[in-house]
Amino acid sequence: RALNAVLPDSLQVYAAEWVPPDFHPLIHIKSKTYEYKVYSGEIMQPVERFDKMHVPDALDIDGMLQAAKVFVGQHDFIHYSSMKSATLANSKVSTIKTIESIAVEPVENGLVFTVKGRGFLYHQVRHIVGAILAAGRKRVDVSYLSEMLNPQGEFEHRSPRWRMCPAEGLCLKEIELMPLPHPTELIHPELPHDEDGRVYTPPKEGG
Repeated sequence: RALNAVLPDSLQVYAAEWVPPDFHPLIHIKSKTYEYKVYSGEIMQPVERFDKMHVPDALDIDGMLQAAKVFVGQHDFIHYSSMKSATLANSKVSTIKTIESIAVEPVENGLVFTVKGRGFLYHQVRHIVGAILAAGRKRVDVSYLSEMLNPQGEFEHRSPRWRMCPAEGLCLKEIELMPLPHPTELIHPELPHDEDGRVYTPPKEGG
């Protein structure tokens, strides 16, 4: 209660537990699961505009299910992100990512997309959902989406023919952490740590 008292209404803590001192919330992750909601009815209630994308078009569900299968596995998602120029300029950033699963579930007056993977590029999930919706609208075919993964030749610098979905509709539903040792133990005892137990990189000699 004391912690929630100083947090904004949009953020609340339900539980807390101790972790090892060298734990990092972006590194020690086993998987992330995102959910994206689409409202497909003709008229969407105004209150729903904050957490759904409105797509009143006729959609080919079977085509979308086939398109979703293309993304499962390890691929180069450079065309399915919004960081192309930054990525090309920074060779340290890898665009190779692994999608564990994608589900496209029809619900009343809409669809729910569930995407699970260990890590994602900037706007990757919104691009993937946009590409699957483009297949559902029959604006792109599955072979095109596949060729835009692991791009080679003419596809290496091609701009995508789908639109990235808006932020409304996207929600980070779950983060699964890696198995962690007891809070009094280090996750990486083989690495150098500072006095607080955090991993650090020692300065180079003469630097």
